[in-house]
Amino acid sequence: MEPHVAARLIKYRRWGLRAAPGFADLVVKLLADAETYEEDLEDLVETLAEVSPEDLRRLGHAIQGAAAACIRRRIQLTDDFLAILTTAGLWSVAVDIARQSVEQLEDTRWERPRKLRAQARQVAAELELAAASGQATQVLACCARWRELRQEIQRDWEENEESRSPIRGLRLPPPSE
Repeated sequence: MEPHVAARLIKYRRWGLRAAPGFADLVVKLLADAETYEEDLEDLVETLAEVSPEDLRRLGHAIQGAAAACIRRRIQLTDDFLAILTTAGLWSVAVDIARQSVEQLEDTRWERPRKLRAQARQVAAELELAAASGQATQVLACCARWRELRQEIQRDWEENEESRSPIRGLRLPPPSE
């Protein structure tokens, strides 16, 4: 069966298929497959969120590979993957995915806001990992880095607000609102 057909089958029949052996494996495989249609990926991630924590832990590295495939395709599902993984207690995998997301972005004037926000996601994932591991000094370092990134995001917004505006002269709200 072609990946896009399997993805549609899961989309419309997931409630009946969820108990089938290997269902979670299939969902992750389809998320990683380049032939799965982009519009089906969000439904697959929603389905992945319904998978048992045990299956998520078992498939942690495969999920990381699927997230990397989505990142390479420039499909914005990183937040969804991070939420799923942290809920299952897979903080180190979440940190790796957040790091991959940052590395994929270039540091150009147009990409800089996205890269800064991706760095903030990475720091948040690192903070959760440090807290779960009981590493107090790492928690404090992550908090300090979070504050630095917040200031950097605000500074970048102020410096480039007009040049990034798609409609010059139209005032858009700052990112903090």
